[in-house]
Amino acid sequence: MLSGFDLAAPAYDSAFTHTPIGKMQRNRVHRYLVPYLNKNSAMNILELNCGTGEDAVFMSQMGHSVHATDISREMLARARHKAKDDSTISFQQLNINDLNKQTPAQKLDIIFSNFGGLNCISPVQLQPFFKTAADKLVAGGLIIAVIMPRKCLWERLYFLLKGKPKTAFRRTAQNVTEVPVSGKKVKTWYYNPGEISKYGNTLFSKELVKPIGFLIPPSYLNSFFRNKKGLLQLLGWMEQNLFSLNFLSPYADHFIIVLQKK
Repeated sequence: MLSGFDLAAPAYDSAFTHTPIGKMQRNRVHRYLVPYLNKNSAMNILELNCGTGEDAVFMSQMGHSVHATDISREMLARARHKAKDDSTISFQQLNINDLNKQTPAQKLDIIFSNFGGLNCISPVQLQPFFKTAADKLVAGGLIIAVIMPRKCLWERLYFLLKGKPKTAFRRTAQNVTEVPVSGKKVKTWYYNPGEISKYGNTLFSKELVKPIGFLIPPSYLNSFFRNKKGLLQLLGWMEQNLFSLNFLSPYADHFIIVLQKK
């Protein structure tokens, strides 16, 4: 049976990756990612929830070897097509909770997860995830993850205005939330930066936390901003120059966190 991510795959790039909001959010991620990729030697990078391969291609073009994984067969098919004959990118269908089954089992410099992959891991699963990740990383290796926090102001405002208070505050749930993806329910847990740091603090130290989408809106507002490019550009500029402070991370659509193996 096809999952929600399989069903979403054919339209994912047109609905998110190639939209103005999608490009702006990904550019924000890359702004913080690039300094860790600007190394003199090629690094081994494991990407979790690679989607259609946009980030895998980006990291490969910066001179690194990328093993791109995703639970969705359909997402991987599109990622393989996007990578074409790039020999520095390999692919594997892999559940993020099965990190121990990642192959090849070589030591990694970076484990990267963009746009909510770790939100598919329950609190019970986070601790073994960090243990397995630490075992796979070289000394001083990094986890770089983009995660959905609990207090997204855009989401609260949008759904309150639509008269949906339950959806507006769904991220505050302490237990699992079932989020619709292409008509299917996906089990989702939300985490603030402090929670992620706490789960990994025996093995990792926190290097960076920044908001992604504090003023840049969530992707489900693409239709509203389609003809408001000037306003969207202004929001992007303001986020980059005025609203990129660490303490705003729990209130954004996502946050990026960088953890270094102790």
